[in-house]
Amino acid sequence: AAILTIVIGMLFGLVVLLLVTTPQNAFGAFRELITGGFLSMGLNNGIGRMLFYAPSYLMCGLAVGLTFKTGSFNIGACGQFIIGDVAAIFICILGYPVFGSFTWVLALIGAGIAGMLWSMITAVLLVTRGVNLILSGMMLNYTIPLICNWAIKSCPAVYDKTANWTN
Repeated sequence: AAILTIVIGMLFGLVVLLLVTTPQNAFGAFRELITGGFLSMGLNNGIGRMLFYAPSYLMCGLAVGLTFKTGSFNIGACGQFIIGDVAAIFICILGYPVFGSFTWVLALIGAGIAGMLWSMITAVLLVTRGVNLILSGMMLNYTIPLICNWAIKSCPAVYDKTANWTN
């Protein structure tokens, strides 16, 4: 059933592409969708890029799917993932001198806790003020990249202002 759903979704996407663009562009885009992760940048580089980006999407999909199975809805998975990423970055960079090779475990735990605390904002607003779950989740998804950008650029141990990148 899952594979049939994927095939139907891909065919529906092809129909939409055919409606909004020329057939040549639509079939080119569809071919890139099918083979893009493998062949667009060479076989080794394409698979490497796919494996680099896939866990982010898989984890957000897992977060949304798990909450949907419980009868709720998690529109804030993207924001939770971003705050978890930034928490892990801070823990790794600032904690490595102290904890050494054990730092990755602390970063994983810290990322989960940061995402949980971020999602609690939406839950507390829903329970105490009756704020719509979807509305507050979407608004928090907008603010978290700005907050994380500020936090990274405000910490000299993490952000090198002369090179304009993180250490």
